[in-house]
Amino acid sequence: MTKSVLFRLSAAAVLLPLLGSLGSCINRDYDISDIDTTIGLNTKLIAPVVHTHVTLGEALPETWGKFTFEFVGNDVYMVQNDTVNIGQDLVADMDMFPSSDYTEDLSIIIPAHVGKEADIDQVSVITFDDVNTASNERLDSILCKSGTMRVTFSSTLTDLIEPSHVWIEFPDGGIELNRELYPEGRAWFSLAGLQDAVLDLNGAVLHLNGTNTVNVHFQGKCFSNTDMTEGSIINIKIYFEDIPGRVYYGNVGTGRDLYGASRTVSFSYTNDMEGKTYFLPFYNPEITVEAVNNIGVPVKYYVDEMKAYRKGQTDTVWALFNGSKATDFVLNTPAYSEIAGTPRASLISMNSETLNKETSLAFNRDNGGTQQLFMINPDRLEYHYRVRSIDDNPANVHYFFNDADIELGVHMRFALAFEGHPEMGKEKNFFISQRDTTDFSGDAIDLGDITVTDTTYAILKMEYVNFLPVTATAQAVFTDEHYQPIVTVAPFEIQGAPLGEDGYVKAPTDTTTIWRRLTYKELDRLMREGAYTLYEYNMANEDKKTFRCHKLDWLEGKISIYLEGGVVINQNKEEE
Repeated sequence: MTKSVLFRLSAAAVLLPLLGSLGSCINRDYDISDIDTTIGLNTKLIAPVVHTHVTLGEALPETWGKFTFEFVGNDVYMVQNDTVNIGQDLVADMDMFPSSDYTEDLSIIIPAHVGKEADIDQVSVITFDDVNTASNERLDSILCKSGTMRVTFSSTLTDLIEPSHVWIEFPDGGIELNRELYPEGRAWFSLAGLQDAVLDLNGAVLHLNGTNTVNVHFQGKCFSNTDMTEGSIINIKIYFEDIPGRVYYGNVGTGRDLYGASRTVSFSYTNDMEGKTYFLPFYNPEITVEAVNNIGVPVKYYVDEMKAYRKGQTDTVWALFNGSKATDFVLNTPAYSEIAGTPRASLISMNSETLNKETSLAFNRDNGGTQQLFMINPDRLEYHYRVRSIDDNPANVHYFFNDADIELGVHMRFALAFEGHPEMGKEKNFFISQRDTTDFSGDAIDLGDITVTDTTYAILKMEYVNFLPVTATAQAVFTDEHYQPIVTVAPFEIQGAPLGEDGYVKAPTDTTTIWRRLTYKELDRLMREGAYTLYEYNMANEDKKTFRCHKLDWLEGKISIYLEGGVVINQNKEEE
């Protein structure tokens, strides 16, 4: 069995492939039992019998635009996922990254006011910008992962020689250097030649403790071949342009909107349909927001609104939560106790995803009234959300890693269940109007030794049995390669299978039979020029009931062509 063009992603609706597939499965190895003897014994089969039994699960493609189909037992769902990562933006918005271009003039101390040796012994304060300036935030410390701070020296003393040097240390633990790199807890730099140097921050910790300053102590000796005079200076600059933090500790405060954005998700199901008119009132669309969070800051996720609309149209429908457009939920957050006491080296190499905590909130018919989102034909879902800190205890320690993340996934899952609205017109109940094309070849017609004359007639017979819960009105036109009509089959109706009170199909319909007599001219042109069959479908929930389509729902059909006047039934076997 070969699939027709109805299986393309641009086809109209998930039910239509069942109709289209009837024109694409030809049983060339047909049997006498497939011949319809009710036409009369004075007939001859001249085209292979098409006898197809197709379930909905067999007819559906794997994907439909951005949606995929998912089967759970006998139920069918359309699934579309949208994921956004906001962790790095949220961390940036917290703005807890200190910076400073520190510069200081170091005065040299010469005991005799002039001489070839001098001392340096000076304490200064480094002030950082853009940190701990808000009353509701506190940055305590930063564990550095890697990187360096650039240190430059300049002076009018141009002939300093070895062993001129300066020690830089941070009393009170302002910057706690890695003892493996700096065993004495301080850094030594040569002043001979006043060369630039670097301070290695790998494994270092910057301690601010809620302030924006740290103390720095410079201590050293200067040696020169020429006399130095009192008042000479050595200028030192330390560039804190980007402290490469791995873990940040502090408290971001409470009630802060740490991040907020609007996001529009393309709802591609209706947008991908070729039909010009359709209405799909999903009974219970499920929209689940799933958050995966490894930021150690207690936060709440706010949905300010969620709406559906169609671009260029004014109709808009909002989700409602107990009468309100807004709702919120608290994100699960990794606790400080999960990393407290962990060695620095382990924190630096830790995979922050091991701290992931998951939270989900489902919006559906009962929580959000999501069925209202599809009382129009939307092609977009838009939602506005915020992330707000909620910890009101300033003594608590919050933390985040430099690669911290909050991944927000919006998962749409729509069961193929459609709501009936008995109190409304047909335009607010399920319907689809669609046109599509399948291949047809006149080569399939075999007259044997019979010559077509102006007294020859043929009969086209189409039969359908439906186990689908919707009624379909259809019309077929056989055309040549230029889509010029050869044979037109008048509109016919395939009744929808009856539904029980639970919305399930209980039994198939009776057989729907369509007859079409072909003149010798039509038969002759079909044989010579037949190329395509054009279908037009109108499917509707005529009873205005709530119904659900299932994987094993099916449609069965037979299509055959007979020649009047023949007395021999063609039973020749052919390989497909």
